[in-house]
Amino acid sequence: GQPPSFINMATLVLRTLLRATGGSYGPCEVRRVLKYLPLAVNTPRHTVTPSSFTRLLAQSQCQSVQLLECTPDGKNFCVTWSDGEQSRYHSMWLLHNCQCPECWDPCSNLKRAAVDKLQGNPVISSVPVLSDSTNNTIVNICWEYRDGGHTHEGYIDLEWLKKNSYSRYALKKLKQKMNLSVAHSLPQVDYSEVIQGDNGLWKWLKNLNQFGVCLLTGVPIISGKIGEIAELAGGLLESSQYGKILDVISSEEHIDLVSSTAELSLHIDNCHLEAPPGLVMLHCLRNDVEGGTSIMLDVVPVISKLKTKFPHHFATLTEVPATFSRFRTQSDNPWSYFHRKPHIILDGSGEVIAMYWNPILQGPLLVREDDVERYYDAICCLEKMLSDTKCQLSHRLKPGEALTMNNRRVMHGRSAIKLNGGIRHMQSAYVTMDDFNSKVKVVASKCDPQYKLDGMNLLRHMRFQVLHEEGEREDRE
Repeated sequence: GQPPSFINMATLVLRTLLRATGGSYGPCEVRRVLKYLPLAVNTPRHTVTPSSFTRLLAQSQCQSVQLLECTPDGKNFCVTWSDGEQSRYHSMWLLHNCQCPECWDPCSNLKRAAVDKLQGNPVISSVPVLSDSTNNTIVNICWEYRDGGHTHEGYIDLEWLKKNSYSRYALKKLKQKMNLSVAHSLPQVDYSEVIQGDNGLWKWLKNLNQFGVCLLTGVPIISGKIGEIAELAGGLLESSQYGKILDVISSEEHIDLVSSTAELSLHIDNCHLEAPPGLVMLHCLRNDVEGGTSIMLDVVPVISKLKTKFPHHFATLTEVPATFSRFRTQSDNPWSYFHRKPHIILDGSGEVIAMYWNPILQGPLLVREDDVERYYDAICCLEKMLSDTKCQLSHRLKPGEALTMNNRRVMHGRSAIKLNGGIRHMQSAYVTMDDFNSKVKVVASKCDPQYKLDGMNLLRHMRFQVLHEEGEREDRE
């Protein structure tokens, strides 16, 4: 029922596709391409080539794409975006991320298919085709299993594909999107703003995510309020050592050093755990003693300087595992923890993702003999840098204030305490990094969609950007 011009164009397009694929364009591909033949009716015959037809399909369906191509072996799918950027996706990567109903469950946002669908040498059998879905553009792909003889037809959302490009340029740009800064003064937000709605909550979470530390003021002086604050940041973490909320009441007679009147050096909490808390929070209920000033240090500039000036020490602290231990046997609730890991943790690309430093929790070093001396040389170097840095912040907590910190990035400590008949009563709570990162993403999507998050490292830890300018600034001072 189509006019001769359409039949002629259909024949020409199919012949062109057959020539472009060496005659391997099968029935499923032909049926899929037939939907797009009307797009070619108004195109002059002499311009219909494999690349021009591919470009025609792409541009007619989505203005963000210039060209879709496949390598001859079918192992890679190449996209040239409208901004000139190019992305290259492996056939197995695409199949592993297929979003068709057979592979993906939209209700739970989980994969249906297991890794076994990647077996059988799957390759892309033809140039993927764009089509319009209900609210977006999708890339239709047909895979052929060379070792099994069967095929799989699926699709992937085009915008998702662009967002998750793993080209060298895309990964470099992703690192540049990270919103991390070193605070030169203590960021503050009033608690009344936080509980008014998402905008006030985002103001606090954004400061905490960007600077690693934020002070809440105007917090009601009520026991247990720190638990509500932790819930706002993602969820209160329950510890087998202390329960959900820990009362820290300074005393000359104590069973825990944190409840003593002694000075506490800079540290990261709970390094003896395999997964230490992501956030640590401290709510002041009473503080009429002398001393006890809280000290905070963002380790980003310190690690930057260590890596630049003493790369051998930096390497040692990323390779040699320290021992962290904590135990209490003489109690109604005995516990014993032991964990070994390097002080500085890197991801697969060599970026720092966490710092673990707590001298009072360190147990006996259990490493090769050749590593002992270089380990102690390295930690002595780092300790001196921590002591000498001018990047420390200090604040004496007042009743009604709550200090919230990133426990992977910001060390904290306190000066010695003189009771003088007074009381220093704090309550602390923890939040996992995963829960905090999830909360940041959800609230940012509502209040600040343009806020750039590091998607890769939100899967587990927050990535630190090595800020060389901070180290250089400190050198000048």
